[in-house]
Parts: sequence; C-alpha cells; structure tokens
Amino acid sequence: MDRLLARAVGRMPRARISAPYFGTLPQNRKDACGCAMSARFLAAALLISMVWYGWRWHSSGLSLGDMLLWILVWSVLASFAGKIVGIAASKWHAHKSAIKE
Repeated sequence: MDRLLARAVGRMPRARISAPYFGTLPQNRKDACGCAMSARFLAAALLISMVWYGWRWHSSGLSLGDMLLWILVWSVLASFAGKIVGIAASKWHAHKSAIKE
C-alpha cells in the first residue's frame, strides 16, 4: 500500500515556483507605497543630524537627551517626506509608462 501511494504521489504534477518570477512586480509598481524612498530619507536624516548635532554639541548648549530628541524629530519628518516623495514618484512613473503604451 505504501509503495502504491508513494508511486501515485511521485507521478502527480507539482507546481514549481520559478525563482526569478516569484514575488516580482512590474517596474512601475515596485515601490508604490514609498517604503524604499522613506528608508533612504530616514538613513540620510539620521546620518546628517547625528553628524550635525555631534559637531555642534559643545557650542549648542543642548543636553544629550535634547539632542537625541531632535535627531528623532528630524528623522521622523524626513521619513514622512520620503514616503510622500516615493508615492509621488511611483504615481508619476506609472502615469509616464501608461502614456507610452
């Protein structure tokens, strides 16, 4: 019985997922939500604000907690801006490719 079942299962067609096509989206829909652009803006804001507040630490008179708070505020604002820019760029690219077709 086990041999018959193994032989029958071995002959059944199986769905094979092709690696290059699994989870892919058309070029104009890859970052439709703006997440990648938001991450880029966040990374840039973190780097720039840490360098700025680290460089101006002694002359600014801000405490460490205040500096961390300002770094957080600038990072959140930059990530929101990146989200908006990413969504707008995605819509612009989608509109641009729809016109070409």
